[in-house]
Amino acid sequence: MTKRLSLFIFIIISCFAVNTFAKPTAHSIINEHNSTSECWNPSGLTKSIEEIKNSSDYTDSIISDKGLFKIFWINQGSDAPPKTDINSNNTPDFIDSVAYYLDYAYEMQIDSLGFTSPIIFDPESADPDTLVYKVYVKDLKSTYGRVSNTAVINGRKTTAMELDNDFQSPSMMSKGYNGIKVTTMHEFHHSVQAISDLDGQSRKFSESSATYMEYRFFPEIKDYLQYISGNHYPNNSYLVLPTPLSGFPFLSYDIYGYANFFHMLFEIYGDQVYLQYFATIADQTLEDWIPENSDLQAWNKVLLSVGSSLESEFIRYGNWVYNAVSDYDGPGFKDVDLYPDMAFIEKKANLIEFDNGFENYKMMPYALKYTRFVIEAVGNITNDTIDILHYNLNYDQAVRKESPIVTEHDISFSKTPFSGSYPILEGRYHIEISNTSIYDSIVVIDRLGKETLALGYAYPSPFRLNTHSSLFLPVDDKMELYTEHTVEILDASLNRIHTFQGLVEPQNKGTLTAVRTIEFKDINSLNLRPGVYIYRIIISDDDFLVGKFAIVG
Repeated sequence: MTKRLSLFIFIIISCFAVNTFAKPTAHSIINEHNSTSECWNPSGLTKSIEEIKNSSDYTDSIISDKGLFKIFWINQGSDAPPKTDINSNNTPDFIDSVAYYLDYAYEMQIDSLGFTSPIIFDPESADPDTLVYKVYVKDLKSTYGRVSNTAVINGRKTTAMELDNDFQSPSMMSKGYNGIKVTTMHEFHHSVQAISDLDGQSRKFSESSATYMEYRFFPEIKDYLQYISGNHYPNNSYLVLPTPLSGFPFLSYDIYGYANFFHMLFEIYGDQVYLQYFATIADQTLEDWIPENSDLQAWNKVLLSVGSSLESEFIRYGNWVYNAVSDYDGPGFKDVDLYPDMAFIEKKANLIEFDNGFENYKMMPYALKYTRFVIEAVGNITNDTIDILHYNLNYDQAVRKESPIVTEHDISFSKTPFSGSYPILEGRYHIEISNTSIYDSIVVIDRLGKETLALGYAYPSPFRLNTHSSLFLPVDDKMELYTEHTVEILDASLNRIHTFQGLVEPQNKGTLTAVRTIEFKDINSLNLRPGVYIYRIIISDDDFLVGKFAIVG
């Protein structure tokens, strides 16, 4: 049984389950100053074109087909791009591709979405190329690219771009031509931000919106997934729309991963809300405008204008994240199956021996805290679980200049009712969250444990390619829970085609509730043909378990 219990809701909600810009990799963030891990520095020094050019000996250049960009590169040494030139036009194919995708970025962001062009004619410049945007290709090591302010013309900032020369650094997720696509789209949006005088806004706005542009026009590349870290999430159970004093624990880099909020809104509203959001921040005429919190203020204004609110979309976003991390059946992100494994901070509640449980925690404004209590079961029954989603919706505190007020709460639950408690798990337990106010919205999702069965065959049978996601293998009773065993997959001729380390664990997914089994997660990635296959589970040096399974198309 699953239910959602709202303990206190303040508002009506639609609740569903340069300055220098640089795009870092997930493993290394490098800016041109090489002084901090930041890749955008709102107070950084402007770099002249000559400073950029003098840093390397650029030998060659071309103008893009649409006459919008001039791309410079170096034809020898470690800064040279790959020399492949299939069309024999005396320009490396890598440079041709850079030119093509820069033109495409311009077409999508300027001609289609209607942003201001970052190309400005400078009547006082002796440079004949002032009507083109300058791009410099060199070895940037593990940095994809960066954009620097170069001049101020009629009160507007011009920029130039630097791009890596091959996008082959081991730490880069998107290599080669995929690196060209997402980086030209990302860095060009920084140029759009600069010409719109958005240098003074927060880095979370500049980088998350540029990362969103990658997803908007190249959703198949999924470079943004590098900013979603399964390892980071369990270390902190707070999800926050980032403020100057808080991070974004669900995502490894809050300033880039915040783009996931943009992704959700695009799926619901299309381009409309982001264009309004960008224009609202650029306008900077909101009452009591606070640049560091401009993202929250702008979202609040824009979402109200489309009949929603920041509160309801924050709750929707929290539910989408919950669905992603908990395998809960509900609306969510398109690429959730590709997200790294993530887990709640689980609190073991041993109500077998004790009659009650307790947890204390603190909340930032505009934050969401996930807590999962696991009530351990006896025998062949899965554990009861209680998931608590606590939203702090204090907007005034979130956007204030001063340090926000942090609230402290206690979760108490017991087998017997007590003052202020609510029944959960069909009345078997009771729960209460202390110190709530009109700004708190709390959702409790409880699941009773299920009686488990011994799995006697591979499940599902047959396995349907691209319909089923995992194959579950039966195990021997003497194989203890949470032990690892080598699993070999063989074809009908007994040729070994795959080996993996399988973990013995109980399963409670969909229609399968098993005492213990090994999940074969990667089966679809092997591109196996329909037919009969053999599995062999190594129990010990002289003991193994053999069975078979069928695959159909």
